[in-house]
Amino acid sequence: MLLLATVVNQQAKAQTLPPQITQIQKLQEAEELYKIKEEKAEETRKTLTRAEAEYKKAEATYKAAKQADQEASQAAKSAKKAVQLHQKSIKADKKAQKHSNRSENLSN
Repeated sequence: MLLLATVVNQQAKAQTLPPQITQIQKLQEAEELYKIKEEKAEETRKTLTRAEAEYKKAEATYKAAKQADQEASQAAKSAKKAVQLHQKSIKADKKAQKHSNRSENLSN
C-alpha cells in the first residue's frame, strides 16, 4: 500500500513539475542516449578497422599462395621437360653405343 502511495505521489509530482524541468530531463536522457550511441559507433569503427586489417592479411596470403602455386606449376613443367630430355639423352647414348659396337665388330 505504501509503495502504491509512493508511485502515485511521484506521478503527481511529475505532473506538477514546470515544463523547463521536464525539458531538462528530456535533454539529459537524450544526451545519455547520444553518448551510448557514440560508444557503440566507436566500437563498430574499431571492429571495422580490425576486419579490414584481417581482410588485407587474407588477401596478401591468397596472393602469395597463388604466386607459389604458379611457381610450383612452372617448376613441375620444367622438371617434366628435364626428364624428357634426360630420357632422350639415354636413348641417344644407347644408339651411340650400338653404333660404336658395330664399328668395333666391323673393324675386328
